[in-house]
Order: sequence, then structure tokens, then C-alpha cells
Amino acid sequence: KHRAMFRQLPKNGFSKTSLLNNNKVEFIIDKTNISTITHAYIQVKVTNDTGASVTLAPTPFWIDRIEIVRGNVVTTFTGQQAYLSTSTFLGREEYEQLAPSMCLTSAYATTGTALASTASGVYYIPLLHMFPAVKLYLEAIKGDLEIRVYTQASSQTILAGSHPGITDCALIVKGFSETSDDKHRRLLAYHDRKLGLMLPFPNFINHKEILTLAPSSKYTLTLNSIEGTVIGFWVTLRAATITGANQGTYLPLTSMDIQTAGSISIMGSDMTPDEVKLDSAELFNNLFAMNKEAYFISFSSDPAGDYATGSVHGYQVFTGKEKFVFTTPSTLAAGTYQLDINVLSAEHLFIEQGNLSVKK
Repeated sequence: KHRAMFRQLPKNGFSKTSLLNNNKVEFIIDKTNISTITHAYIQVKVTNDTGASVTLAPTPFWIDRIEIVRGNVVTTFTGQQAYLSTSTFLGREEYEQLAPSMCLTSAYATTGTALASTASGVYYIPLLHMFPAVKLYLEAIKGDLEIRVYTQASSQTILAGSHPGITDCALIVKGFSETSDDKHRRLLAYHDRKLGLMLPFPNFINHKEILTLAPSSKYTLTLNSIEGTVIGFWVTLRAATITGANQGTYLPLTSMDIQTAGSISIMGSDMTPDEVKLDSAELFNNLFAMNKEAYFISFSSDPAGDYATGSVHGYQVFTGKEKFVFTTPSTLAAGTYQLDINVLSAEHLFIEQGNLSVKK
């Protein structure tokens, strides 16, 4: 058994002039180059041929959504979810090394990266969802495993200037190769005709609300789209009209609480942002919570470990009747805002005779 990686080119090529403008690129993973996939990155080389400086948004924000497909869509995640999970779960040293290649800074700024005229840069979009936890054995999967990448409009992906040239695009697949005996054992497990195989991983659920808010006011939302075993979730408040400039700008709250349908606090009591940040400081080896008003509320004692391995170190079962109660600060301007609750739900990749599906 040894580490391995390979470079996968797009199925049908890519647009050199509009990849970062409501476009789509597809990759079919070659199952002969590596036996088990643990994670991947989308690699994009940008050459500024516009004649003027261009500012690129952080690479996770280039993404509208990414689909992992085996016949049907197995799971989907958004660029916002990729940004939040990468920033929250990567350790500080690893994040700081990767940040420039994601058009981010070590201080978690989302103002993007300027690329001078005629300059080139190689950038990466992390694809860390599901694969680290399930460690998918590729050779036992029936049919093609496909990654479909849908980009946002250029107004979101390019913060200043016009669309630059895209001179290369590839999927960097990482994992390991195994011995023949290990491969045989895994093949038998993946093709078990009686039981199938259940591989745990944290999947995403998004609950979005467009709200008219006033300063120093209390609000209660019913979380009717959230059901299942919840490991934790991010709470973010942004302007209702999302632009390239503000898509990574999160606005503060004064307090927050999760309550049962009977208005009993699940968290123990309402929490201030400082208390949520203190909890994140204990849970994560990075400074994301200290730099961004993206509040991660965890029911697990090790959410980063859960994301990486599929294990569950604590959870809360949601029924769709729970409530999110929050208070706005006095500094909030009255207006319309978007509140997102991005949930990590403990689910399973079900493998039956080489076919894939997701079950809660």
C-alpha cells in the first residue's frame, strides 16, 4: 500500500474564454490509475491576456456547485460549503500554505488575488467532501464515477477586470494503491449481494432564509428543511443580494440559540458570538472563527475528525420542527438579508453490488 496521485483531464475539454462564467466542466475518474481516492483538487491555470489587471475571487467562490455522479447524482456541495468546510477544518499551518493557491490570505480575507497583465497563476479548488471519509475503492464501482463542476457567473468569480484566459484545467486525484489481496477483500465487500456496504460520511444540508431584519430585534425560524443526525452547522448572515465583493462577508449576530418545538434550549442557553468563537477555539486548530463571523455550532466533540473520517463524536437528532432563535445587533442596518444554516448531517454512502446511493 502506498500513496498515489494522478492528473485527470476534462471529459469534453474546457472553455478557455468563459470557464469562470456560468460554465460546466466534467471529469470521469480513470479507475486504473489509483485504487482508492481520498481527496482531490481542481487545478486551473489562469493567464491574464486582458491587457489590464484582473482580481480573482477566492477559488471556492468560483463554484456554484459540484456534483459527484455515478449514474445519478450521489451528493452535491456548493462553493460556499467548500469554503466554510475548508476554512474551518484545515489546521492553521496547512491552511496558510494552501491559502495563496485558493486566492485567500492567511488572515482569511476574501478580497481575492490580483493578477497583473500577462501574468499567470495556478490555482486550486479543494474537493474534500465525502472522499476523505469513505476512501472510495474505485475499481469495485460499476460504471463511471464522474465529477461535474458548475461555475458561478463572472460577476462572482472575477472581482475586477474582465475574464482572463484559462490555459489549463485538470482534476488532481489523490489516494493510495493497494496490494492484490487487499483489493480482493475490498471487491468482495463492495459486491456483497446480501448486505451491501455502508460507509459513513458527513453530508451537507442547506437551510436558507431571506429575511427583513431590524436592529436590536429577536427572531425565531423553524428549521423545517433540517432532519436527521446533525453533527454541527454554520450560521452565516449576509446581504440579500450576493455579489462578488460581499459573498464572503458575514455579518455579526448578538445571540443565537437552537430550541425544540416546545421552546426548550438544545444548546443549554442562548450563546453570544464570543462564546461560539471560544468553542471553536477549543475545537479547531486554526483562526477562522477569530477572523470571520461564520458561527459553527457543534454537537460533536471532534467535528473536524468526523468530517475527515466519517466517525461521529456527538450529535443531535433534528425532526424539522426545531427552531433557530437569534438577536440582531444595534449596528445592523434595517433591510433584507440572507441567513444560511449549512448543516453537517451524519449519513452513509450505501454500496450495493458496486452501485452507489446515500442513506441517512
